[in-house]
Amino acid sequence: MRKIPFTSWVTIRKIVQGVFLLFFIFIVVSTQKDHELVWLTKLPIQLDPLLALSSSLAGRLLIKGFVISVIIFLFALLFGRSWCGWICPIGTILDIFHFSSTKKFDFPGSLRNGKYFTLGVIIISALLGFEMLIWLDPITIFQRFTITGVLPGLDWFITWFENVVYPIPFLSNAIDKVDIFLRPSILPLRPAQFANIGWIISIPIILILLNILAHRFWCRYLCPLGGMYAILSRFSIFQRQVDPNKCTRCSQCAQKCPTATINPDEKFRSDPAECTVCMQCIEACPFSANAFKLKLPEVLHFPYDPDRRKVFTGIGYGILGVVLLKIASQVKRNPIRPPGAVHANFLAQCIRCGACYKVCPTNAIQPATYDENGIGSPQLNPRIGYCDYSCSACGLVCPTQAIPPLQLEDKRQTVIGTAVIYTDKCLAWGQHQDCIVCEEMCPVPQKAIYFKEGTFLSRDGANIRVKLPFVDRERCIGCGICENKCPVIGEAAIRVDPLGTIGTS
Repeated sequence: MRKIPFTSWVTIRKIVQGVFLLFFIFIVVSTQKDHELVWLTKLPIQLDPLLALSSSLAGRLLIKGFVISVIIFLFALLFGRSWCGWICPIGTILDIFHFSSTKKFDFPGSLRNGKYFTLGVIIISALLGFEMLIWLDPITIFQRFTITGVLPGLDWFITWFENVVYPIPFLSNAIDKVDIFLRPSILPLRPAQFANIGWIISIPIILILLNILAHRFWCRYLCPLGGMYAILSRFSIFQRQVDPNKCTRCSQCAQKCPTATINPDEKFRSDPAECTVCMQCIEACPFSANAFKLKLPEVLHFPYDPDRRKVFTGIGYGILGVVLLKIASQVKRNPIRPPGAVHANFLAQCIRCGACYKVCPTNAIQPATYDENGIGSPQLNPRIGYCDYSCSACGLVCPTQAIPPLQLEDKRQTVIGTAVIYTDKCLAWGQHQDCIVCEEMCPVPQKAIYFKEGTFLSRDGANIRVKLPFVDRERCIGCGICENKCPVIGEAAIRVDPLGTIGTS
């Protein structure tokens, strides 16, 4: 057998993958309220045609920034699923964690229909005005994981390391300079704290572990964006071709294919819908029988392709699942949403990308769990942070306008909830101690919290005069700073209700 000729295609692809991975990481790190970088922070989401389509359908509007995704759409018609093999950050991570020494399992080809089913559920739910499973889009998976898992983990490690080495005299100055460089340009001034993120962290870990079963299991069988690209790739004009005069049926290309789409029983042809244009077949072939060339699109049919009955059955199950989930979500209590994000189409337009988590200066915006109405959608947790009266960053970075880009003056007048005083826990009401923290912290110019003097009888029969706090519901905007700063241990004595209907004040 002749020596395998040197080719740089795979090396070039790996370099391109690395550059794009660093680019996506840089964008997540640079997410901030700086107006000059807002366009950059939205770019990865705007490049995703699945997010563009689902958000437009669900929100019943054409989002201006998503016009960029048309370029990627046309790119797929030219070069097939090259996004998956060259650009996608999740695909790159799966290539990095390639368990090559592990024995792979032989899955039935029909399992490849899984990504079409996932895609179908997303599209159907968008048509019904409900973004179901959109949190499985690979770009949103990557951003959420980086924002809530990687960066806080890196922050914790760096802080621990600084505390360990800072006492060393000749290193303290260097540590100070490094810390000034990192904060707040890369890491927050105070450590970010996210609740209910187990599912966010577990998704990419599960995708990596699925590589044990089959390389790029996620890309082959489950990825909804991959499903969209697969449909487009069937009509691509740049496809893999095999020269029958050079092919010796050695099967080297089939063994190297990361998506197992090269079929030795079909003259080693590959399904363009499954091919990620990784170029490994070219490098593997000792006789240069594989090549990617321009050709007129030829729609090929494979045994695992869904027939009409399967398609309509999948549509039916998708509609049923969306309807049941929407009904279930309507009985849940609404969480506190970011300013302006209380409109009817909020859950339909929100793609769970996590940009608002990162940009919130007080760490108030947290990912919701399913039980809290809309898995991964942003909600405010006032005990962790509050809605900064001088900040409107979340609306600026939201790529789908699920959180509207409010001017600061408009944002300051936007009501997101109402503070409610729980008198049994309040130091003034319950323990007859003077406490004016909530009133002092209230940022509203006319103060939404005011006092009335109350008189109580002590154990020894003496009268105790205490300032009792009350909430002016007409002025309260629900920013949550009173709940955040309340000195009561555990649940605060004053809490923000998104509907303004609980408790007494």
